Amino acid sequence: MAGRRKRSHSSRLVLYPLLLAACVFAAVSYYAAKKRLPLQPAAPAPVSFCAKIGHKPVYNILKDHGVREPQLSAIGGKLKTLANPRAFKPDDSYTIIFSTSGAFLRLVITHGLDIYAVAGLEDGRLAAYKSRVSVDEKRETFSGAIKSSLWESMISKGLSPQLIMEYADVFAWQVDFLTESRDGDAYAVIVDTKRAADGRLLGQTIAAALYDGEETGAKRAFLYKGEYYNQLGETSKRMFLRAPLTYRRISSYFTLRRYHPILRIFRPHLGIDYAAPSGTPVSSVAAGTVIFAGRNGGFGNLLKVRHSSGYITFYGHLSRYARGIRRGAHVSQGQVIAYVGMTGMATGPHLDFRIEQNNKFINFLKIKSRSAGDMDRRLLPEFKKASAPLEAALEAALQN
Repeated sequence: MAGRRKRSHSSRLVLYPLLLAACVFAAVSYYAAKKRLPLQPAAPAPVSFCAKIGHKPVYNILKDHGVREPQLSAIGGKLKTLANPRAFKPDDSYTIIFSTSGAFLRLVITHGLDIYAVAGLEDGRLAAYKSRVSVDEKRETFSGAIKSSLWESMISKGLSPQLIMEYADVFAWQVDFLTESRDGDAYAVIVDTKRAADGRLLGQTIAAALYDGEETGAKRAFLYKGEYYNQLGETSKRMFLRAPLTYRRISSYFTLRRYHPILRIFRPHLGIDYAAPSGTPVSSVAAGTVIFAGRNGGFGNLLKVRHSSGYITFYGHLSRYARGIRRGAHVSQGQVIAYVGMTGMATGPHLDFRIEQNNKFINFLKIKSRSAGDMDRRLLPEFKKASAPLEAALEAALQN
């Protein structure tokens, strides 16, 4: 009996180290194996395609990305519950999202400020919804002094080319920035900018503008009910533009005794010659009706436009007429009506511009600025209340 207990005790002494070794071996093997296992991969991300719609129908865009019938027609049908796909424009953008297995997840189209979406649900059905892009509005003031030119001075301050052109248009009836601008003249402009939440520029509007020049004096303009007025409520528009084109220089002025370079004699020159490259657009200085468009002796290709108050303007030596310009056509102020040339008796490309009133030629540069119509006096108190803080902001900008 004692011998069996002794053998059993000795067997346990041998077995325990073996079990312990096995446990240690198993543990080491487990952790070693775990260490060798790769990390679990992240969930695969959906695949998306983004681009401009261009001139392709949405149906074709979906088909090009691999969407097939009957799902193709089903997506198109859902989209039609939100909008007419034909109303989408080439610059509108689209996003199509697929799962990694290629299953359709979502179509999103941004049209202006509207977002149209068709989404695939887990049960295989489709859902359609429309939302609106949020808009951020910001008002900024820019100011500076003219150095070299209005264009270069404003570009250096970060204004866009479009805003510079709009600023020049605001004062187009009062300031000729080609001939009257001087280094040191001051300008200030208040701009309202709208951007979509996705960063798209939606529009910029000049709320107020000021130009203080050595030749022109101080000119102010405030936007009110879609038109620009000065601080007195007088419209910035005038019956005539300051010039019918953008020109390099005036090569001949209105005179009763001018030496003709081709005929080599002295005779009256009852107009103004604006030197400009061939093809330069020519604009009507006022609204009116075309009464002549054709060849006319030394004037070459000539255009005549009748305006109110007995005025008729003449545009000579043209290379060609703008589309739609013919006798009887109505033109608006600033509308391009022709292009500079050197037809007829001309030694170089230029526009021979003349104006007559009641059958008598007059000097266009000496015509007093005629208003195109002022504000209704009943609106003046409201206008002055709205423009006062803008005027203060313009003046403060000039002092900085």
